[in-house]
Amino acid sequence: RPQRELRRALLEDGVETIDLLPALARAARDSADGGPHVFLRQWRHLDRRGHAVVARRLGASLGITLLSPR
Repeated sequence: RPQRELRRALLEDGVETIDLLPALARAARDSADGGPHVFLRQWRHLDRRGHAVVARRLGASLGITLLSPR
């Protein structure tokens, strides 16, 4: 997978990475039953839920607990 190759190359150069794909894929699988999605349907851009998934994952990597939006 391209993201694995990129991650390996970055790590070899001492660049820390956070792979968001597993969290987004998990959230997308959870939405397969008609629930909220993580990408806008017509574009490959994150939707509101996708941004929340990314924020939680980045927060967890930084040791920050993020509150859910109201």
